[in-house]
Amino acid sequence: MNDRWQTIAIILAVVLALLGGITAAVVITGGPAPVVLPSPTTAAGSSAQPSALASSSSLPSTAPSSIASVPAASPTAVPSPTAPANLTTITFTKMKLDAQKGTLAGLPRTFAFTTEGPGTVTVVLKPTVTSGRTIACLKPAGGTAVCHTGPSATLTGTTVRAKTNWTLTAIGSGTDAPTLDIGLTFGTGHPSVTLTNGRFDGKMYPYDGATFKLTTPRAGSLVLKGDWGGHAFDYALLVEPASTPAHGLKSSGNAPHATGTFPVTAGTAYNGTLANLDDGFGLTSLTLTVTWP
Repeated sequence: MNDRWQTIAIILAVVLALLGGITAAVVITGGPAPVVLPSPTTAAGSSAQPSALASSSSLPSTAPSSIASVPAASPTAVPSPTAPANLTTITFTKMKLDAQKGTLAGLPRTFAFTTEGPGTVTVVLKPTVTSGRTIACLKPAGGTAVCHTGPSATLTGTTVRAKTNWTLTAIGSGTDAPTLDIGLTFGTGHPSVTLTNGRFDGKMYPYDGATFKLTTPRAGSLVLKGDWGGHAFDYALLVEPASTPAHGLKSSGNAPHATGTFPVTAGTAYNGTLANLDDGFGLTSLTLTVTWP
């Protein structure tokens, strides 16, 4: 009996030892495999953000400098103003003005001309004899007049328009009736000046017409048109190079008006004359237009 229980005890001990070994093996090998969770890059609804982060972290180190090296957009070009036309100058020489009052009273000499393009107009008045003060005003159409009173003057005006009409007026101050050179410098491709309220009162200076000088910028034709109010006079109308020696005047016709066309060359100085060769009979108004190439 004792041997039988000993045998049973031994068998039970062996069984328990075997069971203990199996349990230890399970613990050592880690048991069943763990559940595999979805990776962040494959989980629904999360694929865009992680991949964007990953790609941004893998940008090459030169990326910022490449962005900085992209040239900035050029600023919108501002159209440049129209280039001013060539300047041209005409000077009416030894012109006798009327006075505001007294025995020599009359109207202001008025000069009208047009500029083309933006630029500056300059008027210079210089007395040829000491004979009093002049009231001179330069005015653009629709603008404000610039005026000066004195024995001489320089007036300037500016414009930014494509075309601007200008007037210059000149009259003696009070009872003064000065004699002046009146120079006009302005920009245009089609120079022309019209004098109104001139005097054509007889063949004796200083009220016998008008004289001028200019330099032609281009070759072409210089045209003079004069009108003196309906009364026919013998007159002289001529344009000649400034280098021509002084000479007497010959009649160009007898009429209440006159027109002359004269060929001119570029860069040449010319003198022009419209003169009354008859005795006058009182105040006679003169309108004279000078057009040159």
